[in-house]
Amino acid sequence: MKQLFSLFFCVLALTSGAQLNALTSAESAPSTAQPRTCATHEKHIEMMGLQKYAEERERIDNHRSLWAPVVEQQRSAGQSVVITIPVVFHVLYANSTENIADSEILEQLQTLNDDFRRLNSDADGTWPQAADTEIEFCLASFDPDGAPTNGILRVPTTVSSFGSNNAMKFSAQGGSDAWPASDYLNFWVCNLGGGLLGYAQFPGGAAATDGVVCGYPYVGNNGPGAGIYNLGRTGTHEVGHWLDLRHIWGDGGCGVDDNVSDTPESDASNFNCATGHESCGSVDMVQNYMDYSQDACMNLFTAGQAVRMQALFQPGGARASLLNSEGCAPPCEVSCGCIDDSACNFDPNASNDDGSCDFSCYGCTDSNACNYDADATINDNSCVSGTPQTFEMTVITDEYPAETTWSVVNDVTGDVVMSGGPYGTAETTYTSSELVCANSGCFTLTVSDSYGDGLCCNFGNGSYSLSVNGEVQASGGSFVNSESTNFCVEPTTLEGCTDPSACNYDNTAEVDDGSCTVDDACGVCGGPGAVLECGCSDTPPGDCDCNGNQADAIGVCGGACAADLDGDGICDNEDDCVGQIDALGVCNGDCQFDVNGDGICDPSTPPSEPCVNGFAGIYPCDQVDLMSHLNTTAVGGGEMNDIWGWTDPIDGKEYALLGKTTGTAFVDITDPNNPVFLGELPTHTVSSSWRDIKVYADHAFIVSEASGHGMQVFDLTKLRNVANPPATFSSDAHYGGFGNCHNIAINEESGRAYPIGAGTFSGGLNIIDISNPLNPTLIGSFAEDGYSHDAQIVNYNGPDAQYAGSEIAFCFNENTVTIVDVTDATDPNLVSATGYSTSAYTHQGWLTEDHKYLLVNDELDEGSVNTRTYIFDVQDLNNVSLIGTHVGSTPAIDHNLYTHEGLVYQSNYRAGLRILDLANIAQGELEEVAFFDVYPSSNSAQFNGTWSNYPYFGSGNVIVSHIEEGLYVLRPNITPPCDVSCGCTDATACNYDANALNDDGTCDFGCYGCTDANACNYDASATIDDGSCIAPDPNFGCDCALDGTQTATLNGSQSSDPLLFSATGNPSPSTFEISLDFTGAGGSWPADMAFSITDPNGTCVSFGGYNDSPAGCTSIGNYQAIWPSSWNSTTTGTYTATVDLSGTALGGSGTWSFSLYNGYNSSSDVTYAATWTLNDVCPDGGNPDIPGCTEPTACNYDATATLDNGSCLFDDALGVCGGSCTSDADEDGVCDDAEVPGCTDPDAENYDPNATDNDGSCEYAPLCPGDFDGDNIITVSDVLVSLGNFGCAGVCVGDLDGDGITGVTDILIMLSSFGEPCP
Repeated sequence: MKQLFSLFFCVLALTSGAQLNALTSAESAPSTAQPRTCATHEKHIEMMGLQKYAEERERIDNHRSLWAPVVEQQRSAGQSVVITIPVVFHVLYANSTENIADSEILEQLQTLNDDFRRLNSDADGTWPQAADTEIEFCLASFDPDGAPTNGILRVPTTVSSFGSNNAMKFSAQGGSDAWPASDYLNFWVCNLGGGLLGYAQFPGGAAATDGVVCGYPYVGNNGPGAGIYNLGRTGTHEVGHWLDLRHIWGDGGCGVDDNVSDTPESDASNFNCATGHESCGSVDMVQNYMDYSQDACMNLFTAGQAVRMQALFQPGGARASLLNSEGCAPPCEVSCGCIDDSACNFDPNASNDDGSCDFSCYGCTDSNACNYDADATINDNSCVSGTPQTFEMTVITDEYPAETTWSVVNDVTGDVVMSGGPYGTAETTYTSSELVCANSGCFTLTVSDSYGDGLCCNFGNGSYSLSVNGEVQASGGSFVNSESTNFCVEPTTLEGCTDPSACNYDNTAEVDDGSCTVDDACGVCGGPGAVLECGCSDTPPGDCDCNGNQADAIGVCGGACAADLDGDGICDNEDDCVGQIDALGVCNGDCQFDVNGDGICDPSTPPSEPCVNGFAGIYPCDQVDLMSHLNTTAVGGGEMNDIWGWTDPIDGKEYALLGKTTGTAFVDITDPNNPVFLGELPTHTVSSSWRDIKVYADHAFIVSEASGHGMQVFDLTKLRNVANPPATFSSDAHYGGFGNCHNIAINEESGRAYPIGAGTFSGGLNIIDISNPLNPTLIGSFAEDGYSHDAQIVNYNGPDAQYAGSEIAFCFNENTVTIVDVTDATDPNLVSATGYSTSAYTHQGWLTEDHKYLLVNDELDEGSVNTRTYIFDVQDLNNVSLIGTHVGSTPAIDHNLYTHEGLVYQSNYRAGLRILDLANIAQGELEEVAFFDVYPSSNSAQFNGTWSNYPYFGSGNVIVSHIEEGLYVLRPNITPPCDVSCGCTDATACNYDANALNDDGTCDFGCYGCTDANACNYDASATIDDGSCIAPDPNFGCDCALDGTQTATLNGSQSSDPLLFSATGNPSPSTFEISLDFTGAGGSWPADMAFSITDPNGTCVSFGGYNDSPAGCTSIGNYQAIWPSSWNSTTTGTYTATVDLSGTALGGSGTWSFSLYNGYNSSSDVTYAATWTLNDVCPDGGNPDIPGCTEPTACNYDATATLDNGSCLFDDALGVCGGSCTSDADEDGVCDDAEVPGCTDPDAENYDPNATDNDGSCEYAPLCPGDFDGDNIITVSDVLVSLGNFGCAGVCVGDLDGDGITGVTDILIMLSSFGEPCP
């Protein structure tokens, strides 16, 4: 399901980009004639692409299915109670009209109460299921700190118009931060653009964005320009969403439901007041507050909708915490005031405290103290001596920044000295710095995550680091709910001169630093006195003594050196180099830098952050240095998109042309370490997330998806002399032949521009003559293959002779690579269109410089595989073929790529700039040789990070645009592969090559390990012992385990009693095996369970838990990281898992403690029955239960075993230990049932080598050949028999040699034994 959510979100991003962009653009308040527009569903679909929100929505649905029947029964029995919700209104205003009156707020509150309680005057009986929801609203009377409030916050803003991107919910973005969603309904009122009336966040999202938003005209009654939406029902509609109601038509056609049984199906939204309209076989309920009807037409919620909302407030429900809110506690009304006599504003006449007590008059009144408070009138003894110390907190947020908060508390005073969060932007670095009077000693940093999954590493690689005066005191990121670190800082003291008689006496100094001095003879404090014997004054200028001598060129009084032109202190007539030695040691040479000292001059300025050991500052890298970085503020604000470059042909200066949501920024990067933002060309119409720029003849050509934008033309030579940057520029020409447009390609050889993805020619090629840049002229078009997302157009110089010299367009048309001959602009011809099996969205590509191969990126084919780059052979343009696919090292989405001098420069969103070698492209292969990751917190497949790059500057610098972080200037510094005297030059490596001069990166250290065969971690492949051997424990050997059984019934955030064992780590736990019998309730899962282990040293490790874990323990992962996905179930049953503990710090000998914990903080009672084994932790006492064979007569008897485990073995009939032979009657060593009868005599003619038992069947050849009468001697009678058979052919008695005939040889054989007895 989660994959479907992600897919749906991607499709939405492609198909509804213009619509979503309209909802976030800055436009004026909508006209009254337009239909009602609500962005809640769109925000919901967007958020469903986030795993945690999708899971929480599933949990809410499960909870409702359990509690809705209960609520319905309570309502039917009249046992339900009225719920009151505190509301805080955040009124954001850029002018007096937007700063609506209190009376309008009160009208809105009354409308909410009337509509939700069915007290509205226009209620009628048209729909009998209309119902009182029994939900009411009150203005908050106390703020989160307990101070009185009227529930209305008025916040001025510089933002002229907000969209649906939640900016109004963060003060850092011109909005107002939310009050705790657990206690208040946040209701933002502001100017919404894009025709938007309002939107809300369904239950389940981040607390920092929870609430509803309404355009200011639609709040209260008859707001300015409200038109038919003038009765406050926009608020009713959005609060309905906030309480989990869907649009009544289910945001789909017939068959798509709003999940409420008593609302009829509808095929779409209804506008105005279309009473009686029928769809899906019934009359539409157009009067329901959750339709899009005009305000005067709306008048009801149904009973089913009331049940759905009320279910949220049942135990464990998403809005249940509001039942305990004190936000609407009655304010003080009689004899009110501050009754605390220690307060600055104590009122002796007050009887009832109204929360107004003020203690701001207390503080440090000592002006010499570090923490002197000029406003304090009463000294509170808090003065601290010394100097302030710099506390700096850096937070890199994960994918859910609104969950993260932190604070630093003084352990002595309890004061919060620093705090931060929640944050508004995912995977972004935030830094906070404070000067703290820290002499009181110790502090505690607490970092919290409201969802319970820390900053790392389930949803992004967030982290935090706190330093004091540059020294890190605490860092981390992997925790569950919170992580606390206590640290102490050394007291600082003010050093100086403490002698009151000194001329430099410092009355604030605490420690004398030896600097005290007095006035010299000339009245100068600490001066040299009368340097010359002739006194303190009346010495001619320049004289260095009383004899009228002056210093020579090198400062020698009365010296003879006439010149030291280079100021090096060596007189020029003795100086070996009058001038400067360059980086290579050449006098007055022109080499400025040789950073690595290799004797080769570096091409330009050194980097501000070189790539060293895989990092350039905070950025992962390989052979790419960081020259400089300008954040979005430094380039005029907004988000970034496309980028291109321009080199001034007059002076060689280099410029970045940076696309932004608000226009195009121009940055001089000639000095790459100190780029200068020269100014901005504003967008031609409105802001847009899409802008594209190319250059021809010193002019920039700019298109955008902004409505009505057309093509701007800007003369880049204006950048040569910008007097007071940043300047605001204007276009030098404009082409209006189209409105919005996605991309532009330019063929500089032909002087043509090719805007693509516009609203003309089906989104195909516009062919525009720009030979006169200030007079763009349409000369042709191509629409045959539909929409082109991007293109490259060249004068073709590849091997296909048919098209040599032709102007060819290589277009990327969403699912094909489409090639068009555009030589004749009036009659372009489709050459070929080539698809590929894994296409998802063919996005962009670029030719190799020989025009033989085309590299293509696909924006939506990542997910289950890493970044893919497709390699097409285009040597025959009519028959293009895919010859290879390069799979990258990260899962990031590839966006734009360019080729230059044998390399590919690829911008891959979150993975940053990746550089690939083209050396083996003919074989369909690419090799990554360098990278610079501008998004260090994550490489996941998401649409943020780098948009594009430009690698064509003569300096070798590459510019990269980052959507959220601005402009990066980078320099690749790629070392060519080793090809002479190569090998491993590290003498400690296993494969050290003493003859190698150049290291080729092949060094291998795999020969190191434990070489002791008796050790528990013996490595048979190791040849060099590295000291890592672990000897067997004398009691346990190398293997042992601890077994436990625990049962507990726990509600949310409750822990079981600990199970204690006296045991010893051997040396530390390896794995934890558990079998859990789970009995659930209220939507709980087995995965909600967390388990904690505390070792004898006090180290506590926990694992598991949905959104909570045991306090004081270090969590190694929540439910997703620890338990199998099968544990995410409400089904009662048995669940098993194995947890790896090898990376924990657990160990030691003594008492070990084990506890179960319910890690779902909203859970009702759940029963856990766990049976577990902790491997490599052994019970103390010599492990009395040593399993083995305890029978002395057994052949495998173990004298050390104390517990017979049934493993005893005995000799069988053959004497084999544990053998299976029961009988060997002939005692020949072969089991009787395995005997094979046959001839066992090797001398027999029928010897059987497989036979084991001789059965008397052996046959032998005669011992005396020719003894025909059998008297055991060859005599005359035998000779006569042979002679009588002489000449016989066939089977013959006298055939002794077996040749089939009785012949002379047979006679000779017989005669050779004549007269001798047979043996």
